[in-house]
Amino acid sequence: SRKKARTGWIIFGVNFGIVVLLAIVGFGLLIATGNNMSDTNNFSY
Repeated sequence: SRKKARTGWIIFGVNFGIVVLLAIVGFGLLIATGNNMSDTNNFSY
């Protein structure tokens, strides 16, 4: 029973990681396209 619970946490962690990764990529694309449409001098590190 304990091993099954641990496997569930691993699956949850993998799914959560994929969602976070997609969110970061999507957010990065939004920032990139937004900066391309406006002047590029706005974006500075």
